[in-house]
Amino acid sequence: ILTLHQYSFNYGNMRKLIYLLAAASLTMASCAGGDKYVVTGKIEGAYDGDKVYMMNRVNREFINTDSTVVKNGELRFEGSEAAPVSRYLAWKDGENDPIYVDFFLENGKIEINLTEDPSTTTVKGTPTNDAFQSFKNEMAAVQQEMQAIYTTLSDPSVSQEQRDAKMSEMESTEKEMINIIKNNISK
Repeated sequence: ILTLHQYSFNYGNMRKLIYLLAAASLTMASCAGGDKYVVTGKIEGAYDGDKVYMMNRVNREFINTDSTVVKNGELRFEGSEAAPVSRYLAWKDGENDPIYVDFFLENGKIEINLTEDPSTTTVKGTPTNDAFQSFKNEMAAVQQEMQAIYTTLSDPSVSQEQRDAKMSEMESTEKEMINIIKNNISK
């Protein structure tokens, strides 16, 4: 009997690869956004006076690099970066776990819409973030397909014939995922 963990796809390593390749390819384009970044946005559920943190992740730990206070329902960060860097934005309402979004901090105008549902959170406005958002949207759709396959495979009432068909579907979906990664790296 096959177990569900045999079919798992390592998204963590894939995400690291995407970050490394994107950062390397985007270093050359870092001058395109001018000499300053302006990050603006809204957070679902945030109130005026709430703090929002910009963080770097080092050795699996989040380190605050900046913070701002929500004013008139919006957040705002300003500064400059020599090259695009991976950052996180986080907000906690006091009752629930913090909500995060990962993005590339680079010079230019970046707009963030942070929601409790990661599938509806968006980051846009600079070439790197637009490309990364497109990648995340495409990957989310394929990950939903993979989850449906995993759910079917974990059902003990599924016949061997149905399992074989789902395994074939999984292989096809994994190939689609790899193509999405390759296409988005070239973007």
